[in-house]
Amino acid sequence: MTIELPMEKKEKISEQLHKFSTITRCSIRDFAKLVGTLGSCCAALKFGWVHMKDFEREKFSALQRNKDNYEVCMELNDEIKEYFDWWKSHIATAKCSIKSFEPALEIFSDALSGWDVLCQGQRAHGYWNKEEKKCHINYLELLSTFFGLKCFAEKVRSSDILLRIDNTTAIAYINKIDGIRFKKLSKLAKQI
Repeated sequence: MTIELPMEKKEKISEQLHKFSTITRCSIRDFAKLVGTLGSCCAALKFGWVHMKDFEREKFSALQRNKDNYEVCMELNDEIKEYFDWWKSHIATAKCSIKSFEPALEIFSDALSGWDVLCQGQRAHGYWNKEEKKCHINYLELLSTFFGLKCFAEKVRSSDILLRIDNTTAIAYINKIDGIRFKKLSKLAKQI
């Protein structure tokens, strides 16, 4: 039971990725079309959503700078080129299994005056340092979850982990790397 892209679609996307990785400028509209095409592949490509958000953030920023004018050209900088490399190396093997969700671990995390995580009756916690105390609660909730994974799931491989978090923004960033406005949150969610 798998989801796989048809060979013709893989080839077409590979050609588009090659084209975009060799140019330095394109219209925001053309870039948005590529982003949409890549989005249609995410169900068949494990971690596709993670690497989609990098492109979406670039498109969003370009539109913001240009007052939502899709006809304006945007720069394809070196950072974007790295995103193309990931897609080019994974699109040919885009295949994802359909399976039921059976978590190997369930981790509860919370962020108040510090971070606190629980897993299988064990607890780990710590306090925020001066710099961390200045961070937004959404970031701290993600950081608490990250610490929970480091404490209890560092050696877990190829398994599902159920994360219990009481912050909807943190949940969204983890589940779909949902957010293009805050690079700091996206970066931490990608690590998670």
